[in-house]
Amino acid sequence: MAKKSPAKIIGIILVIIVVLLVAAGVTLKIMFPPSKLKAMTMPHIEKALGRDVEIERIGLAVFPYLGVKIRNLQIANTQREGFSDEPFVTLEGFIVKVKVLPLLKRDLQIDEIILTSPHILVETDHTGSFNFDDLAVVAKDTTKEEKPEKEKPEGAGGIPVPLVMEKFIIDDGSVIYHDRKSNMKVGLGKINQRVDVSADKGLKDIKTTGELTMKEISFYSKDVPKPITDLVVTFNHDLVADLVEGTLTINEIKASLQEIYIAMTGKVTNFNQTPTLDLAIKTEKLDLANILAEVPVAMVPEIAKTKGSGSLRLDVAVKGELDSAGPDINGTLVLNNGEINYTELPQKISDMNANIAFNANSLNISKLHLMLGANPVDLKAQVENFASPVVDAALNAKVNLDDIKNIIKLPEGNDLGGMITADVQAKGQVDPNDPTKLAVNGDVELQKVRVVTPAVVQPVLLNGSLDFSNDKIAQKLAVDIGKSSMNLTAQLKDYLALAIPDTSKNYPRPMLTFDLNSPYLNTNEILPASEEKETSEDAPEEKSSTQEPGLLLASPLPNLDMKGTITNDHMIYQEMDLRNVKVAYQCINDIIDMTVQANLFGGSFTQDMNANVQNIENPQIENKLSIDGIQVGELITAFKGYLDNGNVLFGELKKLDESLSGKIALNGDLTTHGGTQQELTDNLNGELTARLKDGKIERGSIFEGLTKVVDKFYNLGAIDFRKMKLTVAIADRLVHLKNFDLNSSYGDWLAEGSIGFNSSLDITLKNYLTKKHSKPVAKMENAATGAAKKGLQAAAKASGLAQYVDPGSVVDDFGTYLDEQGRATLKIQITGTVSKPKFSSPTLVRYDSGGKKQEQKPREQIKEKLQDEINQKKKEAEELAKKKLEEQRRNVEAQKKKAAEEAARKKAEAEAKAREEAKKAEQKAKEEAKDAGKNAVKKLKKMF
Repeated sequence: MAKKSPAKIIGIILVIIVVLLVAAGVTLKIMFPPSKLKAMTMPHIEKALGRDVEIERIGLAVFPYLGVKIRNLQIANTQREGFSDEPFVTLEGFIVKVKVLPLLKRDLQIDEIILTSPHILVETDHTGSFNFDDLAVVAKDTTKEEKPEKEKPEGAGGIPVPLVMEKFIIDDGSVIYHDRKSNMKVGLGKINQRVDVSADKGLKDIKTTGELTMKEISFYSKDVPKPITDLVVTFNHDLVADLVEGTLTINEIKASLQEIYIAMTGKVTNFNQTPTLDLAIKTEKLDLANILAEVPVAMVPEIAKTKGSGSLRLDVAVKGELDSAGPDINGTLVLNNGEINYTELPQKISDMNANIAFNANSLNISKLHLMLGANPVDLKAQVENFASPVVDAALNAKVNLDDIKNIIKLPEGNDLGGMITADVQAKGQVDPNDPTKLAVNGDVELQKVRVVTPAVVQPVLLNGSLDFSNDKIAQKLAVDIGKSSMNLTAQLKDYLALAIPDTSKNYPRPMLTFDLNSPYLNTNEILPASEEKETSEDAPEEKSSTQEPGLLLASPLPNLDMKGTITNDHMIYQEMDLRNVKVAYQCINDIIDMTVQANLFGGSFTQDMNANVQNIENPQIENKLSIDGIQVGELITAFKGYLDNGNVLFGELKKLDESLSGKIALNGDLTTHGGTQQELTDNLNGELTARLKDGKIERGSIFEGLTKVVDKFYNLGAIDFRKMKLTVAIADRLVHLKNFDLNSSYGDWLAEGSIGFNSSLDITLKNYLTKKHSKPVAKMENAATGAAKKGLQAAAKASGLAQYVDPGSVVDDFGTYLDEQGRATLKIQITGTVSKPKFSSPTLVRYDSGGKKQEQKPREQIKEKLQDEINQKKKEAEELAKKKLEEQRRNVEAQKKKAAEEAARKKAEAEAKAREEAKKAEQKAKEEAKDAGKNAVKKLKKMF
């Protein structure tokens, strides 16, 4: 028998093995057909997930590899309200391939794991709950007591066989994240991944490499006006791990966003206990143009108009233990030849170079240089200890503002010019409890700086300097605007408390002192004209609004005291031509004191104001005002803007310049309080005294109404007066007329009463006529007196009253409408409103025979005089009756004496008869007197 060769023997063995494997595979497929596998696995999967699961097909593969295939897997979404009906997970295919022959050597080699078109939907409802919160594998059974975890040994255990996974592949996957609570949606589309993993049995040599690519990334939220789409992210890794020793070697981890890459290399040791890092993070030389190109236009629309060039490089080293203090971080950022060009601007920012070093607790800008057009800007800065920063910084810049307007687009109508040179240093500790630890020094010079803005009619020219240190800022500035000019000297001390919060509350309050001097200032050539507001002649008495009026001071005054003076030789402001203006201003602890003095319209004006605004909801204001020798019409015209505050009465006062003239001397002492304009008006209190001379009153609603009611006495024309005196007290939204005295060609005018802030009137006006204007009143009175005498005499004669009273003497005692100087007084009641006044018919004031004022009316005087005469006659009649009664009583006593001598039986009868006769006599006397009085009254009533 021929001996077979070893090659043939091996071949036969291999054939046998293959046949056995095929037979085993066929046996397995026969024992576990797809339907049986599906029936065996589906209940366990659904129970584990707590969701409905659908699988189109599941099967086994046996040659040339051993594996499992799943086709069209779908896991249902949660059935809770607020979520979509889309599946939670869908998967077109799932394949696991295991190499067969290495298994014979107890070597598990997974050839491939392939996920085809996996799609995962993660979403929340409007409360923020996730759609996977109710998965059985996620939800915890709170009814069972949790057993304490056993302490794990250091290092890691082994695995039964060495593991090699050549490929883990995700083909065309996607993830959708929809957050309904914050209205945000993120899409990760076109996910493709390939990972190779190998591990030894002892887990001391685990290697993995791979690449992950995500394309068609999209983002949408309520804060992004236009969805961001088509972003690309890649992630590559090459790692070696020893789980026993706790080490991880990072050969490379590289991530990218579009064309921007960042890489990390290094090592992590002892990660089973306290990890120690030794990592290097670096970028490639990044092109600034690419960085700008990768900024989503949807998020920053202006980026489409921006171009750039230059390079940027970042290097970071991370070393040390990952404990509470953290590892040391050291890095550098280098910018070379950077340039930014905005397409709408003719010039660019160029020559941008920077060297910045940093670590976890410090920052060092050794160089930061750029050119604003042709203007250099240089910054050096070092910051140590971020928790309590220590700063050492210097800024140097020389800027031609004519170039800046070509670099920075100015608003329409604005322009800049001139030169600014700045040299600033800051050194020391930034300590909120003691701002003086930071020393700030520097100076800024302005040379022929020109500013054009719609807020100022003429160009503003500035020359001067600004010097500052850590405790003060000093400024000297010359300003020219057209023909106007001013010089300002100012100093701000302890200003750091404005920039750095003073938590200790011990630092001095900042103080600004200033002195502004101007030889000539014409605000009409500086400030644009304001538009006139249209107002209705018949304005409502009170303005109403459904909105709560806002505070005049929306926030407290800045933590700043101020003290200064303003002097001006000649100022023109709107309609006012002011000379020798002097202003002294002081604000200490939010209490303002201000004095203003000026010559105005040939007279003088002085105002002293004190305002306590420590409580912005209820400021307290005191104001003393003095005006002398100013034409009242010009004064009102000049201050119309201040009267236009929405108050009806103040609105009517604006019209006085059309009807009142004369030189005024005014003194006022007013107080008020309140946070709104309405409250300040409502709470106004005080007294004003005004004197006018050589003036005139004409036109106006009150004047025109007055001319109509006095026309039956005289024709009222323009009231020329030599002097007028007015004193008013203001309180409770009323102007009380304490004293009003006007001397005119029509006589003297006196008034008392009140005017409401809603312009309501309640005034009693008296016109003390001249002798000339009283003559018609005298004629009327003589005619009325003569007629009254004749009428009374005739009536008295006819009625029989003549025996009691002389009617002529009664009329003579009535008094007169003329005083001892022969002048009459008209009395008029004025109601209604200032714009629509109402007048009562004038009445004449009566005087007695001595020329003194009488308040009784003529008819009342006649009745009173006649009643006195009647009472006198009644008294005389009663006295006469008493005398007759006494005489009769004496006669009765005499008769009684004579009768006493007569018989006793007749005595009682005589006495009774005498008493009866006396009683009758008394009653008769009384009735006669009474009848006489009644007849006199009846006759008097018939006469009137």
